[in-house]
Amino acid sequence: MATTSKPFVYWGSGSPPCWKVLLVLQEKKIDYDEKIISFSKKEHKSEEILELNPRGQVPTFTDGDVVVNESTAICMYLEEKYPKVPLFPSDTTIRAKVYQRMFETSNISTNVMEFVQYKMKNKDSIDQVLLKEKKDKAHVELGHWENYLKQTGGFVATKEFTMADVFFFPMVALIVRQGANLKDSYPNIFKYYNMMMDRPTIVKTMPPHWAESDSPGNLLDLC
Repeated sequence: MATTSKPFVYWGSGSPPCWKVLLVLQEKKIDYDEKIISFSKKEHKSEEILELNPRGQVPTFTDGDVVVNESTAICMYLEEKYPKVPLFPSDTTIRAKVYQRMFETSNISTNVMEFVQYKMKNKDSIDQVLLKEKKDKAHVELGHWENYLKQTGGFVATKEFTMADVFFFPMVALIVRQGANLKDSYPNIFKYYNMMMDRPTIVKTMPPHWAESDSPGNLLDLC
């Protein structure tokens, strides 16, 4: 187990839940320690992590004697414990929209990444009709986010960076990483992605293995 007086996070490269936590830590300028684990070596199932997180998952997070393991719970804990750089607007009406966009991001995993997962699991026996259904479902989902960004003209919930962007951007980056060409079909998502790629906290927290390996290309045929 890590022994440190600073907040400490175990995380894995390329995991959107882990990335969310790293972004909050960076945005809030929190001094923290970290340990990157290897999924391929099953280090998330190590005794070191299982002692803190019986599910054997990352992110696994400690802050002194406090242990928090689910990524959303960690993000909310950090918002309350370290309020100096708030990631929620003070206005309750606007904050409600941030909450909604945060939790809506789970639909991207269901409706977009399911298309990827089906292709990967059924390489030799793809049902083209079912594949098209999943592709259409992915387009409907991305269409919602395209419209949200068109309405705000900036970030995903408001004109300012919020916790909603912490939740949304890692999913967009993963979609691009998987080969989706958003430029023509989803110009507002494409513009958002490029804007965020220049943000210092994004640059600092980019999954390190992405720079060392090629895109899997599982979404090349999406757009």
